[in-house]
Parts: sequence; structure tokens; C-alpha cells
Amino acid sequence: MDFKLQAKKRGSQKADDVRKTGMMPAILYGTGRSESSSIMVDGRAMEKVYHEAGESNLIELILDDGTSVNVIIKDIQYHPTKNMIVHIDFMEIQAGVEMEAVIPLSFVGESPAQKQGGVLATAIEEVSVTCLPKDLPSTIEVDISILKTVDDNIHIKDIKLPAGVAITEPVDSLVVRVNDVEIKSEESEQNETNDTTLPDGSEQSTNKAKENSSEKITEEKK
Repeated sequence: MDFKLQAKKRGSQKADDVRKTGMMPAILYGTGRSESSSIMVDGRAMEKVYHEAGESNLIELILDDGTSVNVIIKDIQYHPTKNMIVHIDFMEIQAGVEMEAVIPLSFVGESPAQKQGGVLATAIEEVSVTCLPKDLPSTIEVDISILKTVDDNIHIKDIKLPAGVAITEPVDSLVVRVNDVEIKSEESEQNETNDTTLPDGSEQSTNKAKENSSEKITEEKK
């Protein structure tokens, strides 16, 4: 899918004034530019493109002078109290020049270990990669069907990468593993510890047993 977004030069307009018009302030920079440029994009259009493209797809940014550049979303700033984007950093990508990007992992397949009662535990959900712009993947698949038994795991070195893509993180980094059972909450364990069996076979909590014992001693003293 191709993603396109119209952009205009912002000039000396303040960021708050830009937002009042329904536009979103942004900055455009890259190795091929002598300096960064202050721009603005339509707020609703930006939200839509970000929802579809995320931070791992190329976006064609069409400038108001008629030129266009390929960019990725490099950074996003949110409002401190509202769930809304207030500023975007676009980084220009040059064709034929190796780039860096953060790509989300997509866990596919079905683990036989899960069918045996194992619990899938993911250690990371995205990885940093280097590649040419033409090879940039939107996601990287991790096949969990190789997790046959409990305690099986997958590391970075086990991931089958698309052609032209290299992960920059340590190859021994854990990606996902299968645990035996889910960790019980401390509260559940505490409740189990406090349970005690009475001579008649019934159960009551340790705390309740202590209360009954104290009451009995008080009555004897009387």
C-alpha cells in the first residue's frame, strides 16, 4: 500500500496557532538536507496515515512547492493529558542509501507447547533493523510453531529475515519463550498459606484460628 500526505511550510507560525486551524506542526529532516524544515500537515489526514502506516512504512510527503520526498515517522509527541498527537518528526529517506528503522514483530503460527498448557511469554515486540528503503518491511514474522515443549524459546538469531534486512540487536537476545504455568498472584499464594485444616476436617484461615485461640485463653483466665 502506498501512503501519501500533503504538507505545507509552517514559517513563523506558532505550534498552538497551527493546531487551532486543524493542522498539525511537524519537522522534516534527513541526511540529504542541509537543515531541517518546519512544516504542517492536516491533523485528521495525519492520524489516518499513522494508523495505517505506523512508523515502519515509507510515506510520500508531498510539499506545497510541488516536490515530494519519501519519509518515515521518526518521532511522535503526545499531549500530556489527552490521547492525541501534537507534533510529528519526519525523516527523509534517500533511495539506494541504507537506513535504520524499528519494525514490529508479528507472531504467527501455533505453538504445540501452548496446547500442552504452556504459556507464551514475549520478551520483545519490535526490533531495530538496517536495510535499503526498497527492502523495508512493515513487520517481521516470528514463527512460534517451532516451540514444541515447555521452556522452548526463540532468540533473534532464530528469526528468518526478509532479503536485504539485518537486525542490529544482539543475536542472543530472547524474543519469546514458553513458560510452564502462569505465575500465581501473591494474594492467591497468601490465601493458600493462611488456610489450615481443623480436627473435624473443615478448613479455616490461620488468622481466624489465632483469633479463636485468643478468645479461649481469655475465657480460661476469667
